[in-house]
Amino acid sequence: MKFSTLRLVLKSILGLSVFTVATIKSLSATTYYVSKTGNDANNGLSVANAKLTITAAANLATSGSDVIVISTGYYAETIQVGYSMTFSVDSVQVDQLTMNKTGITLTIDGNTAPKTFNVKTKITLTDGIVKIGAALAAFRALDGCTFSGGGTTSFIDGALHIGLTSGSTSLTFPVGAGSDYRPVGLSFSKSNGTLTYYVFRMINGKAAGNGALPTGIRNYSAVSYFVGATVPANATNSSNFAITLKYDSVATDDGVYETSTLRILGYTSTTTWKDHGGTGSVIRKGQITTATTGLSTLGTFALGNTIVITATERKTGINVLGSKEPFAAYKFTGRCSKDTLKFTNLSKSISSILTYTWNFGEAGSAGNAASTKNAVHKYANGGTYRVSLTILNADGNLDSWVQMITVYATPFVLKTVNNVCIGEQTVFTDFSTANGETISGWNWNLGDGPPATIKTSKIVNFTYTNPGGYKVILKVTTANGCAASDTFDYVVHAKPTPTFDPKDVCFGQSVVLDDQSTAVAPDLIATRKWDFGDGSATSTAKTVTHKYNPPGLYYVKLISYSNYSGQKGACRDSITKPVRTFALPVVDYTQSATCITEETVFTDKTQIMNPDYAKSYFWTFGDGGNDTTMYGAKHTYLLPGIYKSKLVVTSNAGCIGSDTLSVFVQPKPSAGYTVTEKCFGDSTAFLRKTQTVASLEPLTTYSWRIDNTLNFFTKNPKVLFATPGVHNVVMLAQTNHGCRDSAVGMVMAHYIPTPTFNLDKSIVPNDSIQCLKYNNFKFSFNVGIDVNDTILNSGWRWGDGKTESPATSNNHSYKDTGVYTVKLYGVSIHNCMDSVVQKFVVKPSPKAKFYKEGICVPDTILFKDTASKSIRPLAKFTWNINGSVVVGKAPLKKYFSTAGPHTVSYIVEDNQGCSDTMTQNFTFTVKPVISFSFIGSMPLCKGDSIDITASGGDTIRWIGAKDTNHTQKFYGKGWYKVKATSGICTSIDSVQVKAFPMANIIVYRDTTIYRGKKAHLYAVGASNYWWTDSSTLNKGHGDSVIARPLTTRMYYVSGTDSNGCDDNDSVLVTVVDPPLVRIPNLITPNGDLQNDFWDLSELADLYLFDIRISDRQGKLVYFTGNYLNDWKAVDNTGTDLPPGIYFYYMKNRFNGEEFRGYIQVIR
Repeated sequence: MKFSTLRLVLKSILGLSVFTVATIKSLSATTYYVSKTGNDANNGLSVANAKLTITAAANLATSGSDVIVISTGYYAETIQVGYSMTFSVDSVQVDQLTMNKTGITLTIDGNTAPKTFNVKTKITLTDGIVKIGAALAAFRALDGCTFSGGGTTSFIDGALHIGLTSGSTSLTFPVGAGSDYRPVGLSFSKSNGTLTYYVFRMINGKAAGNGALPTGIRNYSAVSYFVGATVPANATNSSNFAITLKYDSVATDDGVYETSTLRILGYTSTTTWKDHGGTGSVIRKGQITTATTGLSTLGTFALGNTIVITATERKTGINVLGSKEPFAAYKFTGRCSKDTLKFTNLSKSISSILTYTWNFGEAGSAGNAASTKNAVHKYANGGTYRVSLTILNADGNLDSWVQMITVYATPFVLKTVNNVCIGEQTVFTDFSTANGETISGWNWNLGDGPPATIKTSKIVNFTYTNPGGYKVILKVTTANGCAASDTFDYVVHAKPTPTFDPKDVCFGQSVVLDDQSTAVAPDLIATRKWDFGDGSATSTAKTVTHKYNPPGLYYVKLISYSNYSGQKGACRDSITKPVRTFALPVVDYTQSATCITEETVFTDKTQIMNPDYAKSYFWTFGDGGNDTTMYGAKHTYLLPGIYKSKLVVTSNAGCIGSDTLSVFVQPKPSAGYTVTEKCFGDSTAFLRKTQTVASLEPLTTYSWRIDNTLNFFTKNPKVLFATPGVHNVVMLAQTNHGCRDSAVGMVMAHYIPTPTFNLDKSIVPNDSIQCLKYNNFKFSFNVGIDVNDTILNSGWRWGDGKTESPATSNNHSYKDTGVYTVKLYGVSIHNCMDSVVQKFVVKPSPKAKFYKEGICVPDTILFKDTASKSIRPLAKFTWNINGSVVVGKAPLKKYFSTAGPHTVSYIVEDNQGCSDTMTQNFTFTVKPVISFSFIGSMPLCKGDSIDITASGGDTIRWIGAKDTNHTQKFYGKGWYKVKATSGICTSIDSVQVKAFPMANIIVYRDTTIYRGKKAHLYAVGASNYWWTDSSTLNKGHGDSVIARPLTTRMYYVSGTDSNGCDDNDSVLVTVVDPPLVRIPNLITPNGDLQNDFWDLSELADLYLFDIRISDRQGKLVYFTGNYLNDWKAVDNTGTDLPPGIYFYYMKNRFNGEEFRGYIQVIR
């Protein structure tokens, strides 16, 4: 037998049963019985054969009219019915009530006192009606019970009691009556934690009432009313009640058409009707909440409708609320005399309205009465009128709405306005009247739009921007909002349009001016005034002439007057135009020095006063030639001599001026030279030729322009050109009169060859410093010359004594180390020559050598450097093994997995970058490969074994074993090694034997129980369990069973864990007879020290019991897990509980032992 040190904690969960009712109905009504002493195995058809649970009985009640009689007690169930039925109850408490079946009704009625039905936790209303029977004293939602749902298909039809000690004081009662759902909202203040029940129900029809209706209330609802109360009655701990009622459901229409006149009315048995105020949320279907404060008593409540009655008026709300009377009402638009007032009927009635009778209160006027549903009327004058509407409905009932309305006078429009010319200010003035009423608003539309200018003052000052006719509208409005308007034509006279066309003249001529002004009909030009702008006298003649002195620009002003007078006299306007008297041109010009066969330049210096300008020129040169070029001219004289020239200038205005000038023409020298061309870089000599006319020799000087730059002033210069190629050479000869000649030629500075060479960068490697072993310098070269010249010859000098001519090779190798100077040269056909040189270095190279250690694979082979040599230090070591590159100095370790040929290269490189490579081919031998085969399966359970056979190689030996058998037997988990040999190569491998953890079944400790009690047996350590002696066990398998032996007994359990491994254990249950326990059922906590406390001293292990005490409604009033024999009928806050019957439930937390019963408290 095994023992566990684990502490066992036992938990008990109180299960709540939920039933689903069957769907097949019986054909006739049956009565079923439920009792706390019953048994669900009974048929439930009598008190003696009562069911234990309501669920069991309800599952049988399927006829739709069955009755279930339920005796007093707490039924820890969720009641969920699927058919209509009746509960006949004594004092019943259930955990939950759920209605979720469409079209059914659960009727709950009373049987024997106290006839109450109590729901502890939750009421769910999804589908189906709960109807409260007439004999049921109370349908209660206990304190803490919550509601879910509620709607037109599921509600409480009858009084609903909601219990509350503390928490939210806003309650919703999901009540209704018949098929009408009208939930009631209730909010209030609660001063203490005493349990109080709040009750509401809805009743169809009209409340009986208590006394007359409050003043201002016409009627109250004949559709439904609501009755509320508290338990205890008029509870003093609750006040400031606010009630919210719903109206106009689909089933029954309250006829709410006006929210502002809707009220909540109420009365109690001791008070008459009161108006609790409120305003409806919306018309037709909405809700209303009481507006009064300080409401401390609940009673009867109904919707009400207001009415206002005075000596002259009668205005009623139009909320019908089920009344057969009609409700007359109207509204109207319009308020001014001569307007058409529109009267719109708003009357309401359940039956149809047969007649409408209107009286507009204007006796003697036509149309003072009307009989249409809606009406119109126009009042001739302002005043107060009594307007009534009387209606008759199909039920023969009359009603009327009487209202005093005020009609205000419409104003009479009168105004004045002045005459203006355009640009002058117009003044509009209103003189309108309104039969003694005040005119407070003006709206002038000045007709200049769009958009038109609007002004809102009585007097308007306005200046129009354009002349012409305008339609002006004046609208005046009285302080009472009545308006009238008038439209009139208004003309703004245009100014005349002054016009004349002056012409410019030359100095000495007269200007002619003619008035061509016009006026807009019907106006005419009456007179004018000329101002010449030079300070001379003015004139009024239509046509005048005037001569200006001195020449210049003058401004002439013409003022024209029409025959219409505005605010400032005749309408007028003026125009000013410029007129100019042009000055005559002042002609002047000069000439350049003149040589034969060269152009003589005539430069114009004529001046003409702005804004005039030259229009034409005419030149004559004295040798019969002429020209019309403006602003200057050119002319070539063919013979020397003296000539007379002339210039005549005509301006754009037609004014003329002239001037003359004498011209002296001189002879020209001659120019020429010879030259011998040179290579670029050598000086070129030039030789001048003598003058053709010997007399000009002493009068002539010389200058030379090389490539457009003046460089020399000698007769025979030597020139060193800055660039090779063709150069432009100009020789200039000039006499002391400025006459010149030139000789122009092209001289060549022959091109020099341009040899170039460099290492060819497209070839890598190809450096200027190379290693001896592989040196080969490769060049890209060119022996070039300008395209205008030609190479005659070229050549290489390699620096090692070797040459080449012409140069054709592009590479060269050296046989020894050293520094070499390489030269490339070229010669042109003009014997011009050039060359270029560079230096190149050849370095010594190292020597690579290596060997290997090892031949068996797969394994690591070692490579070693045997004798690599180098003049300079070796800086880099590289291995290439079967194409894979590894960088590193020897020795090198490399793992080879395959046998056969392998290629290995070793590359060494010195610190100057020179390298050498050694390549070897090797053949490796394969090592034996070990494999394993198995007889048996893994992982192992306790007592299992497995045979493992190793193969591979010529010989096999298990390391740690004394024989060389290929097959070994293993009983436990672990790693086992084996060695195989083939020739000179060996291999070692290992194999793992796996085992499951050992199965370890443990049954918790031996226990002792009282005879007739049960023992809970628990086993751990396996996945499946089998128990012996199933005759005293509730089941024969599982990790937890219940034993009920009558004598001491040993129980055995065996099992398999999740791996399929077996184990077993046992446990001893000792049975003893229980001691006799006395639990008191009466205490008298009155302070006389006699039976003041509930004494449980005879109960063993009292400290292990959880104790719960509840009142008759099932409310928990006391709880403890460590009872000290100190309960004296108080709750957990220490507050005394009232006398009465209380129920206790005790359970041992260790062994599950339970005690139930009641305690009577007498004070």
